[in-house]
Amino acid sequence: MEHVNMMEAHAESVMQQQEEIKHENYREWKRSQIERNEEYGSIEVPHKKPLALRVTVIQGRDISRTSLLNLVDKPNPQIAVEYQPALGTKRFSTAAIIDDVNPEWNETFSFVLPDDHEQNSAHHGAMLKFFLIVEDWHDKSDCIAEASFSPAQLEIDGNEIDETIDFGKKGSITVRLRKELRRETDIRFSLALGRDEMDHRLKRIPKVMNSLQRVLGTENGPKNLYETPVMSIVASGGGFRAMVGMAGVMEALQETGLLDCMTYAVGTSGSSWYLSSAYAWQALQKDRQMEYHGWLKKSVQSSMQWEMIDLENTIRFRNVATLKLRNNQPVTLVDYYAYCLGGMTVGRDYEIRKFSDVRDYVATADVPFPLITSQQVHKSIDAWTYHADCNISPFEVEIPHYGMNFDTELFNSEFYAGVLNKKLPEPSLRYMQGMCGSIFGLRLAKVFNLPEDDDDKDFFEHVHEEIDMMRPRSGGLIDSVKSKVVEWFDLLPHFMDRGFFVNRAAKILNFARGHSEQKRFPMNPNHVRDGESRREIQGLSSDDEHISLVDAGLLVNVGTDAILRPQRSNDILFVFDFCCSEAGTSSHRTLLKAATLARKDGLKFPRIDFDRISREPLKEFYVFEEPQDPQCPTVFYFYACTTTFKKIKNYRAKERSFFEKIFQIGSEFTNFDVIGSKTYSTFALRYEERDFERLKELMWFNVITNTEIMKRKIHQKIMQKRMARQDKG
Repeated sequence: MEHVNMMEAHAESVMQQQEEIKHENYREWKRSQIERNEEYGSIEVPHKKPLALRVTVIQGRDISRTSLLNLVDKPNPQIAVEYQPALGTKRFSTAAIIDDVNPEWNETFSFVLPDDHEQNSAHHGAMLKFFLIVEDWHDKSDCIAEASFSPAQLEIDGNEIDETIDFGKKGSITVRLRKELRRETDIRFSLALGRDEMDHRLKRIPKVMNSLQRVLGTENGPKNLYETPVMSIVASGGGFRAMVGMAGVMEALQETGLLDCMTYAVGTSGSSWYLSSAYAWQALQKDRQMEYHGWLKKSVQSSMQWEMIDLENTIRFRNVATLKLRNNQPVTLVDYYAYCLGGMTVGRDYEIRKFSDVRDYVATADVPFPLITSQQVHKSIDAWTYHADCNISPFEVEIPHYGMNFDTELFNSEFYAGVLNKKLPEPSLRYMQGMCGSIFGLRLAKVFNLPEDDDDKDFFEHVHEEIDMMRPRSGGLIDSVKSKVVEWFDLLPHFMDRGFFVNRAAKILNFARGHSEQKRFPMNPNHVRDGESRREIQGLSSDDEHISLVDAGLLVNVGTDAILRPQRSNDILFVFDFCCSEAGTSSHRTLLKAATLARKDGLKFPRIDFDRISREPLKEFYVFEEPQDPQCPTVFYFYACTTTFKKIKNYRAKERSFFEKIFQIGSEFTNFDVIGSKTYSTFALRYEERDFERLKELMWFNVITNTEIMKRKIHQKIMQKRMARQDKG
C-alpha cells in the first residue's frame, strides 16, 4: 500500500511538473498569486489567543451498574466532563454508546480558560470532573459515579498526557489531556482566501487558459497565465424558476465550452439549490448533467405543498430534529422546509450528503469553485440596514465582513473565542439549501411595506419620540388609554421580528460566541468611505447562543458581492437574473441593488445608465463594461426574457441527450412569457414537463444566441489585461 501511495505521489508530481513546463512562467505567476493573497492576509483581524484545556474521552473499560443488571441489560454509557472556571460552556457530554461495557468514544472537548487562570488562586484548586452516566430501558439517564482530576498538573503547551479516570467498581475511562495557548484558533481570522480555494485557483486557471485557447482559438485566446481572465457564473434567486432556468444555462455553457472556462460558480436562493445539487450529483459533465436534469424534470412535477404535509416526511424529519436537539443545535421552521425541499432538489439518494462531501469533486479543479450565499441578520432589523455576508464553499464558511472563516465541516458546531468547544454534525446539504433559499426569513415589516430603504431610519425610530410623548404622565382615563397604546407599540417590534409566532429564520450555534474583539470590514477591506459618517450596527453578538441566517436574496437577489471581493480578482461575470417577474417592468431592480451594494462596499462594478435602459424594452442580454479600467470586471447580464425566443415559430431544438436526437417541438412551444406569468411565479412550486422544458430551453437559447458576442468581449478583456501588464513594464 505504501508503495502504491509513493507511485501516486510521484505521478502527481510529474503531472505538476508537466503543467509548469506547459505554461510559461508558471512558478512566477503562482508566486504573484500567493503574494497578492498574502497582502490581504497581512491586514489585522483582531482576536485573542485563548488558553484552552483540551480533553479527549477515548474509551471505557468494564463499565457496570451491577453485575446482575448487566446480565439483564447492558448499560448505554456516556461521559460528562465539567470544569467550572471555564468561559462559555462549562460541561460537555459524549454520545451514549448502546449496550457496550467497553465503549469507545474518541470525542474531544475544549474548555476556554480565563486569561488569568494560571495566576488566579481561586482557580488553583478547581477540579476537572468526570461523570459516568448510563441510560436504562426507559431512556432515563442516571449518574452512577464521578471522579476528578486536577488540571494544575498540566503545563501550558506541555505534552499530551493519557490518564486513567477510575470510577471504582463502576469501571474506568482513558482520557487524553493538554493545556495549550491557542496561537492558531479553529476559526481562521483573516481577510485572505483560504488554502483550499487558493489551491483550486492555482490549478484551475491554467486549465481555463487551455480551454479559452480552444474556445477562442489560439490567436484570440490568452498567451499566458497573467492575461487569463478569471470568469464566474453568478446566478440569482427566483425559486424553482431559477433552479430550472439554471439547467438550461449550464447545458448551454457546457455545449459551448464556456463552462470549462469558469473559475467560480455562485448561487443565491433558488440557483443555490441547483448548484449545490449539481455538485452533489457530480453533474457538471455532460452525461451526468443530462441524468440530473432528467431526474429534476420529473421531481418538480410533484408538489412542494404536498411534500410539506406528507406524513412520511413528517415522521422522517422528527428523527432529524430529535438528533439536532440532542446536540443542542437549534431547530426552526426552516429545518422542516429544508427537509421537504431537499427531496425535490437533490433527492432521497443524496439526502444525507453534506456540502463538504463534494470536496474531492472540486479539488481536482476540473470544475468551477462553488459558493452558495446566505446572510447573517439581526432578528428585528432589515437586511439592508444590517447584514453580514455568509458565503459557503465545500471547504470553508467565510464571514468576510468580520474576517472570520472556518471549516465547512464545523458549521453549526460549538465555538468560544475562536476555539472549537465541541464538534457537532455538519448540517445536511438539504438544510443548507433551505437556509440559503427560504423567504420565511422576511421580516413582517417587509411584508407590510413599512419603510426599510437605506436612507430611511427604522420604522420604529421614525415614531419613537411621538410614542414616548404618549406615555402616562398622570392618572385618569385618557392616560389609561394611552398606556394601552404604548404597551401595544412596545410589542410591535417583536411582532415584526423574524421570530414572531415561530422562528422563521434558520438558526445555528453562534460561531462568534466569546469573540469580543470584533471589527467590521467592508467587502473591499481597503475601501475608505469619503466623508461619510455611518452608524455601524453591531449585529453579530459575542454573547448570544444562536445566530440567524437567511436567504441572501432578502438583501440583493444575486451574489455579485461575494464574487467581487478583490481577493478573487474577477474579470468577467456571467450573471443570470431570474428575479424579474412583474409584468411590464424593466426596472432592473436586482441589477440596481447589486451595483449600489458594490459601490457601498468599494467594489468595482461597471457604470450603468439605469435611466436609459429602464426606458427601453427589456432584453435577454446586456453587456456592461469599463474599457478604460482593466480592474473593473465586464458583466454579461442575462434575463429570462422571451422577446427573441417568441419570434421563432417553428423552433427546432437539439435535445441534449445521450443520442443527440433532433426533434420537432412545435410552433406554440416558444409562445409563452416568464415575466408576469403565474406558471413561473416565485411561489409556483410545481412545474409540468412542458413548463420545465420551455424555461430550460429559453435559457439555453438566450446563452447560445449571444455566445459570439461574449467570445468577442472575452477576447477584448484578454487584450485589456495584456495592455495593462505591458504598461506596468
